[in-house]
Amino acid sequence: MCGSQADAQHTFAASQASAFALRQRILTRMSHDLQWLIAQPKGSVKWTGTQRDLVEMANLVWMQRTIVDEQGCPYCRRALVRRAFAAVGQPVPVNIERVVMRIRERTTTELSMLSRYRELIDEPDIIGRFCEQ
Repeated sequence: MCGSQADAQHTFAASQASAFALRQRILTRMSHDLQWLIAQPKGSVKWTGTQRDLVEMANLVWMQRTIVDEQGCPYCRRALVRRAFAAVGQPVPVNIERVVMRIRERTTTELSMLSRYRELIDEPDIIGRFCEQ
């Protein structure tokens, strides 16, 4: 392999590693924020984002399996969504799977919670952008 190809492969690999590290940082931050949210008393937080935002956030965290119950088992998606909606005093969407499917079918990624967290990653209180106490 010639030098320029090796350099291009190295640059691509470094770029991919950097993107992966940023994604992990975002998901860790989101997980901490959701953990904080579900620990709040019922109805004590006002969610200023959309229902879809809250479902998306819970779904992304659920896929990471980072929030566990009292027995140390990861919460199921429905339980995470229920607890998040309880904290903000809103009714849980009837069909969470349908909401998740609509999120996945979204054509503009700029609207995603992942994208918005990426833009705000260096701010100290990202969750404060989506709720009020």
